[in-house]
Parts: sequence; C-alpha cells; structure tokens
Amino acid sequence: ELVPVCDAPLPIVYERATKALAECARIDECQDWANKAKALASYARQSKDDTLRKMADRIQARAIRRCGELLKQVEDTNRGRPAKIHDATDMNLTRTAAATQAGLSERQKVTALRVASIPQPEFEREVESEQYHRYRPKACRSPL
Repeated sequence: ELVPVCDAPLPIVYERATKALAECARIDECQDWANKAKALASYARQSKDDTLRKMADRIQARAIRRCGELLKQVEDTNRGRPAKIHDATDMNLTRTAAATQAGLSERQKVTALRVASIPQPEFEREVESEQYHRYRPKACRSPL
C-alpha cells in the first residue's frame, strides 16, 4: 500500500541537510560583523558558490529517476479503457493510479519514466558533468 507523500519518511541525512540549509537561511552571521568589507567579501563568495545547489540538483535528478524506476515496475496496463478501481490493494493497479497515489502529476509521472529510460552510465555522466547545471537534459528539467 502506498504511503501518502506528506507522510512518506525522508532519509535521516536528507532531513539533517534540510535543517542545516534552513539554519543557513535563517542565521546570517555576516549581519553582526563590524567590518563591512569582510561582510561584502563573504557575500560575494557565497553568491559565486553554487556547490550546494549542484548537490541538490543531483539529489533531485536521482529522486526523479528512482520514481521512474519504481513506476516501471508497475505493469503498464493503462493502454485501453482505464481501470474502474484505483486502490493500492488492487492487484491490477495502473502506473497512472500508482503515480497519482504517490502524489505525482501526469507530467511528473511522464518525466520520471523518461529519466528512468536513460541508460545508467549516460545518466550518471550527465548528472555529474559541469554542463548538467547549465544544459540539463530536457527530461530532467521538470522538478518533482
């Protein structure tokens, strides 16, 4: 049975990272600095550092891919008339019903399936490349 998205647990490391980023956004160490030149230099350095964004983009791309991999495990039975029962206990659960129950829109479902169809070595090469963040593959542009 699928767990509602709002109740789905997140990995502990992910939760810790979220808290750390929230604290960075909330606490501004530079505001108390007496030396404005040091503060200006710090802000300039922060504005040019995209390390955290790149890591977050990579995590998101892998999450999108994993959604697609899991959806591919659900038999694609939605080729004709839609099933009348869309219950997680139904053995004939369609991909669309599974995606909907997981909180994905139709577009997100299609995106996840497309990303999961990219061969693993190619996907990893793209996600880890420096160009990924400027020229993300079309299938990875729509965030979940």
